Amino acid sequence: MANNADAQDIDPAEVITWQAVGAQTEKSGELRLFLRLLTSDGFSLYRDKVTFNLPFGMTLVEKIEPPTVEVIDPLTGDKVDTFKGGEFELLLQGQPSTTVITLAITYIGCTDKICLFPYTENLQFKLASVTQPSVSTGSASGGIEQRLVNYAGQSSRSFWWLIVIALIGGLLTNLTPCILPMIPITVKTLGGQHLYPQLSALCYGAGIIFSYTALGLVVSASGGLFGALLGNLWFALLFSVLMFIFGLSMLGWGNLAFLQRLGTRFGGQKKSLFNTWLLGLGAGLVAAPCTGPILGALLAYAATQLSGFEATSLFFVYSFAFASPYMFAGGLVTKLARVKVASRLQVAVKLVLAGLMFGLFFYYLRIPLYRQLQGFADYWFTLSVVFVGVGGLAIGLCLWRLQLAHQRLLTLVCAVVFGFGLFAFAQGVTTPSRPSVVEWLTSEQQAIAQAELTGAPILLDAWAEWCERCKQMDAYTYTDQRLASYLQENTWLMFKADFTLTTPETTILRQKYGILSLPTTVLIPASGDSDKRVTISGFLDAPTLIEHLRKFSSATDNS
Repeated sequence: MANNADAQDIDPAEVITWQAVGAQTEKSGELRLFLRLLTSDGFSLYRDKVTFNLPFGMTLVEKIEPPTVEVIDPLTGDKVDTFKGGEFELLLQGQPSTTVITLAITYIGCTDKICLFPYTENLQFKLASVTQPSVSTGSASGGIEQRLVNYAGQSSRSFWWLIVIALIGGLLTNLTPCILPMIPITVKTLGGQHLYPQLSALCYGAGIIFSYTALGLVVSASGGLFGALLGNLWFALLFSVLMFIFGLSMLGWGNLAFLQRLGTRFGGQKKSLFNTWLLGLGAGLVAAPCTGPILGALLAYAATQLSGFEATSLFFVYSFAFASPYMFAGGLVTKLARVKVASRLQVAVKLVLAGLMFGLFFYYLRIPLYRQLQGFADYWFTLSVVFVGVGGLAIGLCLWRLQLAHQRLLTLVCAVVFGFGLFAFAQGVTTPSRPSVVEWLTSEQQAIAQAELTGAPILLDAWAEWCERCKQMDAYTYTDQRLASYLQENTWLMFKADFTLTTPETTILRQKYGILSLPTTVLIPASGDSDKRVTISGFLDAPTLIEHLRKFSSATDNS
C-alpha cells in the first residue's frame, strides 16, 4: 500500500467512523446486525477491501450494503467500487456465546491522492437492544433505527397466541388413548415413591417438563434443517404413516399405552425423588409418539419460525400443561378415575381425536402428493364443508346408535372423512383469498432470458408448500396494492422457485443462490452479477419489500 508520509500521519479512526446501531434476533434464531459507516475529508472505503470478521461459531447468511461509488485508484489507475458511507445489515447464523458480541471490521481508506494502511476496528453489539447514536450533519438518515424497532415488534402478539395454544394442547394431550388410561396407574405408582406423594408428583412432572423443553431447544437449534426435512419425500411419508397408525390406535386398532408403561420403568426400582424425576424424564421421552399432532405441529413450527428462547418457552408451557394432572391432581385423579364418564362422551372424544390424527396424515401426505393436489387449490373450502359435514353427521349417527361405534370399519371411515375435511379447511385457510398482484415466472431460464432481453432485474421468491411464512407472504405481501403500484412504475421479473420437493434442480438453486432457509427473497441484477446480488431471509411485508427493491435499484443504477 502507499508509503506516503501523509498516509502514515492520518489516524483512520479520525476520518472513518463505524457505528453499531443495534442487533436483533430474528424469529428463525438468526442474528441481524445494523451498522452505519460515516466518512470525512474525501475518504472512502474500497468495497473489495472491507472484511467483516465474525464472532466465533457464527457464519454470514446475508449482507445488505449501501450504494457504491466508482473512483480511480490513485496507485494503480484502475476503476474501483467504494463506499462513501451508508447503512449495512448483516444476517448471522449461529448461537452467540455472550450477550455482547464483537464484530471486527478490516478496511482500507483512500482519497483520490492517498490510501491508508489496512486498519481494523472493533464494534460491540448488545443483543436484543437498540442504540441511538448521534449522527453528524449530512450523514445517512436515521431510518435504520426505525427499521430495527419494526423488526423487534414483529409478530409479538402471535407468539402469545402460540403460548395459549400450547397450554390447551398440553392439557388435551392427556385425553389421547395411550395417555389417559395410564394417568390413575401412574399416580398410584407415584404414591409409593416417597413419604409425601405430592412431592413425588411434582418431581415426576418436572421430569416430563425437562424432557420436552430440552427437545424443543434441540429442534429449534436445528434452524431450517427440520423445515427442509419436511420437504423430503421419505420423511413426509414416514410422518404420514405414523399419524395414520396413531389414528388407528385411537379407534382400537392396536394399543400404544405400552409406551407409557415402558417410561415408568425408566427410573429403576429404588424409591427416591431423583428416581421419580427419572421416571418423568423417561415417560416424557418414550411416550412422545403418543402426543400425536400437537407435538408434531409445535416441533415443525419451532424449527422454522421461532428463536431458541421462544421455542424453549413454548415447549415449557406445553409440557407444564401436559404434566399438570400428575403435579396438581395426585389423589384427585385417582378419585376421578372411579367416576364413570358417559359412553357417548368417550366415543365423541375418541372419534374427534382420531379425525385430528387422520387430518395430520393428509397434511404430511400433501408433500408426496403435492403435484396431484395443486388442482384442488380453488376448492379447499368447499371440500372442507362437504367432508366435515358428512364426517360430522356420521359421528353423530354413531353417538345416536352407540352399537355402531363398535364397528371398527365404520368408525374408521367416519374419522378419515372428518380428518380430510379438517385438512381441507387448513389448506383453504393458508391459500390466499385475494388474487396476487404479481405475474410469476416459474422457470429460472425464462427469467434470465427475459432479463437479458429487457434489462430488468429479477426477484426470486423461494417458496415451499410446507413453509407457512411463505404462504403468509403470498396471502398478504404479494396481494398488497402498494406493491402492485410500485411494480406498475418499475419493471421487475418475478420468479417463484418451488422448493416443496427436494430434487436435483432445487438443490442446484439452493447452492447457486445461497438459500439456507425459507422464505428467502433474492434480488438479482439483469447482468446476473453474483457480487451485486442481495439475499434476504425471512418474512417481508409489502412496505419492507418495496424498500428493499428501491434500495437495490438505486445501488445498481449507480454502479
